Amino acid sequence: MPYSVTTQAARTSLQIHVGGTVDSATTVTGTTILHAGIEFLDAAAGSAAPLSGTVRFYADGVRIGEVVAEPLGMAALPWTPKASGEVMLSAEFLPDTLNHAGSIQEAAITVALPVVPDEIVPEKVVPASSTTQKTDLAATGANGSALMLGGSASILGAGLLALLFSRRRRNSTKRR
Repeated sequence: MPYSVTTQAARTSLQIHVGGTVDSATTVTGTTILHAGIEFLDAAAGSAAPLSGTVRFYADGVRIGEVVAEPLGMAALPWTPKASGEVMLSAEFLPDTLNHAGSIQEAAITVALPVVPDEIVPEKVVPASSTTQKTDLAATGANGSALMLGGSASILGAGLLALLFSRRRRNSTKRR
């Protein structure tokens, strides 16, 4: 007598919880724990193969972490939000085998980070005499360089004139 066997992956359901309790928090004020619980929709199908896989966590579509699911169907990830506002959290179960089907769950939360006042940095007070000395030194150095350059140019010019006059004198003495 022929018969047919239908096989399919055991379907799972994923529940995401925010915070340390079973009841999911709706407002987060700092670092918190994201929990994911994986359950089988059909207990008989689920018990046929041990649960294995990973759970990926996302905040507004950006992956914030990945955790290996425990055999009993739990995964936890610490999360520190970066900014205040409305955030859509999601968890995705990715099974390691074809024995189980993956699942996704989303939860909307509000992040209300405490306002931290800007740290006031005292200004460094510099005495006027120290800045004046540096400025005076810089000016003196620049003036000294200009003076040396001008002096060098004068000496070079005087040397060229002396050379020119000495040649003219030689040429005029030879002609006589």
